Amino acid sequence: MHASKCIRHVGLRTVKTFKQAARIVVGVMLASFVLGCAPAIRDTGLKAQAEKAVQPKAADWPHFGGPNSDCSSPEKGINKDWKTRPPKELWRVALTDAVPGTGAFAGSCVVGGRLFISDHDHNAQQEIVRAIDVETGKDIWQYKYPTTLKPMTGCGFSTCVPLFDSNRVYVYDRASKLTCIDARNGSMIWSRDISMDYCSKKDANESFTSPVLAGDKVIVTIESLQAEAAKGVTMVALDKNDGAARWTLSLPEVEPYNASTPAVGMLKGKLRSLLNDKKGLVCIDPETGSVVWRLPLSGANPVRIVSPIIVGDNVFLSDSAANGSYMVSAEGVLLWRSDVKLPGGGALCALTSPVHVDGYLYGNGHTYRGGGYGYEIPCFEAATGKEMWRHKMFEGGGMVAVDGAIIALHGDTGEIIMIKADPMAYTELGRLPTPFKSHSVPTTFQCWCQPAVADGKLFVRNENELVCFDLK
Repeated sequence: MHASKCIRHVGLRTVKTFKQAARIVVGVMLASFVLGCAPAIRDTGLKAQAEKAVQPKAADWPHFGGPNSDCSSPEKGINKDWKTRPPKELWRVALTDAVPGTGAFAGSCVVGGRLFISDHDHNAQQEIVRAIDVETGKDIWQYKYPTTLKPMTGCGFSTCVPLFDSNRVYVYDRASKLTCIDARNGSMIWSRDISMDYCSKKDANESFTSPVLAGDKVIVTIESLQAEAAKGVTMVALDKNDGAARWTLSLPEVEPYNASTPAVGMLKGKLRSLLNDKKGLVCIDPETGSVVWRLPLSGANPVRIVSPIIVGDNVFLSDSAANGSYMVSAEGVLLWRSDVKLPGGGALCALTSPVHVDGYLYGNGHTYRGGGYGYEIPCFEAATGKEMWRHKMFEGGGMVAVDGAIIALHGDTGEIIMIKADPMAYTELGRLPTPFKSHSVPTTFQCWCQPAVADGKLFVRNENELVCFDLK
């Protein structure tokens, strides 16, 4: 009811003094303000879910890289006969975080039957965090907040994979704002403007990475587009409960642009964070923020997009086509480097993270021949760096390993391909034509986003749609 109507209605019966009326006006206005700022809980028959605790499952996809941060899923028993029994589409939803030609890289976080994803309303100038029911594809809630971001070619608006932990969702947007949201109902718990706090030139800083968890700390990186803007701060760790700064890491000599999400995991029994920067690989103690070791890896025009992955007690990272790929020990010793004389410098991948299956690495490679780029899927032996095979097909799409198979997106056409994880030969188990109704070919930037596998389902996206498939 409008405030003036409320006053008139109450005045006829009960309001005897002006003071009483004033109190009613203030109360109604305050209620209107609170309701206007609350998260939108969609009227889809799912309101009852909005206050329930989100119960994690063993086969969830809780953050960038999945449960083990290596782009693999523990799911078993999936359908691998795609040629005669292709997976069924369960639902699709529209996404609005890209304008034509900008791309979209916000990936899915899937926990306890909910999918969390960043979205954007360009016309309303709002960032949107959405919680979607994985059974129906309907929104449970949306959290919106204003932004002044402008579209950037090749990057879109939203770029991170949300991080889930203990009924909280953490989102790091392209403007470098880190927001902690209640996963149950979409209400904001705390928010920190990392750019405002740690960059001298706010407009020079934009983030293209995802938040990662290390114990009770959420870690984010700072990617200033101008070297002098970041005040030498490269990485920040915040208390996951209240957003208070726990430590900062300053590497002033690091090149300003870095789109590689750090890795967090165990190396010889010790928790470590690994940063793939333009100077090489940095190993960090996430408890204190101190540098454990740093391995310089020189090369022409280094491109740091691929995140490191932990393979046993070693760390794999990949660079641009000119510089190849590397395996590094837990102590920071270079174990092998791919043969840069091979096509594409022997790089395993350059745009999307690789996967590791039973001692072998598979990635969407990046070759450079005759002044132009081409894309392939190679297989390397993890222990030696020996190239087992290289198949000419893929264009830079995301990939995930599951149940002895690899599911990869063709970044250009939008096709979804299932490959047998076999170091002896490339074996295709089937492919789906692009599921994206709005997909145009030829195109650029549309399907580079990391797929997610959880609860027996596959989640893929392009610039404008998120599609869910049944993998069973």
